[in-house]
Amino acid sequence: MDNLSDIELVRKFMAGNRFAFELLYRRHYALVKNTCLKIVRNEQTAAELTQQAFFNALSKIGSLSHDNFIGWLCCIAKNLALNERAKQRLCYVEEDVLEFRQSNSDTDDPAIETQRQEIHQIIKKTLNILPEPTKTYMIEYYLHDMSYGDICEAYFINKNQLDWHLRKGRQILRDKLEGI
Repeated sequence: MDNLSDIELVRKFMAGNRFAFELLYRRHYALVKNTCLKIVRNEQTAAELTQQAFFNALSKIGSLSHDNFIGWLCCIAKNLALNERAKQRLCYVEEDVLEFRQSNSDTDDPAIETQRQEIHQIIKKTLNILPEPTKTYMIEYYLHDMSYGDICEAYFINKNQLDWHLRKGRQILRDKLEGI
């Protein structure tokens, strides 16, 4: 069965041959894991997402409406990894803001504490007004110091698209923060 195409293995699996999906798994595990790894940049998380991608594919294999199993599977993996990256990004932003608040809370002056709380709220609101994926790219580039190349590779976009999103994000932030 090793010489069968992906779609033939999918058909065999749907006909009841469980071994066919195991072959698909062994055949494509490395590619799917690397797809996830490019985005989440963590070996263990990528492995977990790969398992999840295969599980999702297994449970939704009946919805495969074309002959490109690996494209469909990699799309599932990419979406899972992007969702995980977005969760990580939100945690980092909240940690950064919390760290900022804690590092600047050495005073008992209520006026200064009120001002810090206002700044915290402005940062959160301002980041939240950015549309996706502009918000994601801004956070990756400016807060996580990812390079253009790394962002383009992780999110499957080209340099011109990234440049446009970063300019758009800076303009939105500039307009929003102008009156503050």
